Amino acid sequence: MAPAPMPALTALARRCYGRGSQEGNVSKRRALVHVTGSALFVALVFPGAALAQEKPPEPPLANPSGDGLRGILDKSVDDLVKDLSGKDTDRAVAEGELSKRGILAVKPLVSCVVSPDAKLEARLAAARIVRKIADEGRAKNKPIDDPAAQDAFLAVFKDTKASLDLRGEAARALGDLHATQTTKDLIAGLADNWLKISESSRAALATMGEPVVDEVIKAYETEMAAKDGKDGIIYRSIMILGDVGGDKARATLAQALKQDKGPRALGLRFHAAIALGLTGDKFAIQIVLDAYDAEKDARVANALERSLEWLTNEHEVAPQPFRWKAWWSSHKDVILTGEAKYDYEKILLPKKGIDAPPDKPKSDPPK
Repeated sequence: MAPAPMPALTALARRCYGRGSQEGNVSKRRALVHVTGSALFVALVFPGAALAQEKPPEPPLANPSGDGLRGILDKSVDDLVKDLSGKDTDRAVAEGELSKRGILAVKPLVSCVVSPDAKLEARLAAARIVRKIADEGRAKNKPIDDPAAQDAFLAVFKDTKASLDLRGEAARALGDLHATQTTKDLIAGLADNWLKISESSRAALATMGEPVVDEVIKAYETEMAAKDGKDGIIYRSIMILGDVGGDKARATLAQALKQDKGPRALGLRFHAAIALGLTGDKFAIQIVLDAYDAEKDARVANALERSLEWLTNEHEVAPQPFRWKAWWSSHKDVILTGEAKYDYEKILLPKKGIDAPPDKPKSDPPK
């Protein structure tokens, strides 16, 4: 025979399950089970009682297409685009299937993006799908060449009455579509007061890569020379150059790293320190190391030290310039070999400074 329950717990059970509690106090009943460790105690006090639930378990989610996988596959692109305006489950299924339809789905999706009558969720989903299709096409060396789609996304990006999220997705789509003719519009977006717009513009330009470097450098230099230069363009241009990399980017970032006068000097050095690390450029190691040795501001020095870790993939060197100089002295010949070493000696900008003419190479290029 089971032992009798303790009086205190019995009283608690009667308050939860006694007369007047037929509907049940779910939270108290669950608390009782938590205290006793199982529903066995309640069964001992009230053999006919059962723990009530707030609602019955939900049935398994039905296939949103209503007719199984075959029904989804048989749907036309236009029908799937319409599903983007439906329930969340329908939208999720349509997104997955439309991204597989590839370039054939781009035109209907763009029509959805620009349609003011479509739901915002549908327009955002359509933009995301186009971006995914463009990204996958570029990965397969089959970029989407659709001027009409590029013009449509540019119109949405420049529409100040449109949702910020939608404008941001449109900017990112321009980058994924490599719409380089929109470079100036995106550069202007770098100075937008809305972070969503300015950062989406930066990401789009970075995605376009090397073709936009000249325009970005030109915009950076123009704003630096202007009396009221736009900080958004200046600092975000530096980060774009860090994402893209290359000889021109490295040279511009090296100049920014030299800035020691003016209200922007600290910010320029800080951003350039991070950007040079993002380049992954082994030719930037000496530039960063020399700047680290001369830097007096702790925040910039920390950014330079972190960039040295990124560039060298070395994380065990103590954060001190002389330690890094010793490490680089013993590893430089391993990292820079053959033609790379010869090229490096040509661009090396050591103690004489960045503006000084490069030293004569110590060796001839390998044959």
